[in-house]
Order: sequence, then C-alpha cells, then structure tokens
Amino acid sequence: WMGRILIMKRRMGDCMKKGCGNLIFWFGTGERAVIPAFVSRLAVGAFESRKDLKEFAVEPGNTKFIAQGPALYKLDKKKNPVLVCWALNQGEAVIAPGTVRIERRAFAGRDKLTGVRIPDSVTNIEREAFWGCASLEEVHIPGSVRTLRERTFFGCTRLKQVDFSEGLEKTE
Repeated sequence: WMGRILIMKRRMGDCMKKGCGNLIFWFGTGERAVIPAFVSRLAVGAFESRKDLKEFAVEPGNTKFIAQGPALYKLDKKKNPVLVCWALNQGEAVIAPGTVRIERRAFAGRDKLTGVRIPDSVTNIEREAFWGCASLEEVHIPGSVRTLRERTFFGCTRLKQVDFSEGLEKTE
C-alpha cells in the first residue's frame, strides 16, 4: 500500500506505530481502499477522483477510522462517527445511524449518485459535501441538522428539491 498513497508525517521517529500519518491522496487501483493502521487524518478529497471505488477497509490497529462498505467514518473526540468519504458512484447513499456530521466533500465527484438518506443523528453538513453530484435530484435534510454550510450542493445540476426543517439555525 505504500506505493499507492501519499502520506505526510507530523513528526519523525516511530510515527508508523503511533498513528500520526496524514493520508493526502490515494493513488491505488481497484474497487477497495484500505486505510493503513498508522493513518490518523485524511485530507479533503483524498478519494475524490476514484470513480471505480466501491468499498473501504481499515487495517487492524487503526483507532481513528471505521469502514462500513462504501462509507468511511472517522471518530470525533467523543467517539461519534463522522462521514468523511462515500465510495460508491451510483445509486442511493445510506448513512449509518449515529453519524453526527457529514464532512467537507464527503460525496464530492459522485456524479452518478441519485439519492442520499441522512439519519436524524446528523447535526452538521459541512461545505461542499455533495460537490459535483450531478445525478442527485432530491434531498431531505432532517430536523436534527442545525448547520448547513456554503456550497453544499454546488454542481448538483439535476437537483430539483431540498427539504429541510424549520429548525435549521445556520446556513453559510
């Protein structure tokens, strides 16, 4: 896997054992991406150009990420899952219950994605989350979402309707 990813290290020494690598870009091929045990951070858009990607896996020993098929989650400080990347470029995305945030550009470039189910546990949708999802037509934002950032649906050229609750506190 070392030849297929670009890693930046925050410090020298035994970084590979302590989980301080930042995954910047995935160069790999195939339908599956495996996050190494020492990776603790993922750059925005690290998998964006990978249209053939179908699933994620996480090496044993990595305590920062969880993979569930096409979804890659990082754990926040309270150990809540945050969706950082969706692999599949078709059909409907189903985000796991308990997810608290959809990270910046989590669905970016998924131009064949037709729908997304956002659970009531999500409170924030970061900017550009659905950047370039050209086949997305309709999205329901649950009442739990309090913040919807700028350019969330930029490039969603077929988007006809976005339903959201009156409880939305902040859009930027």
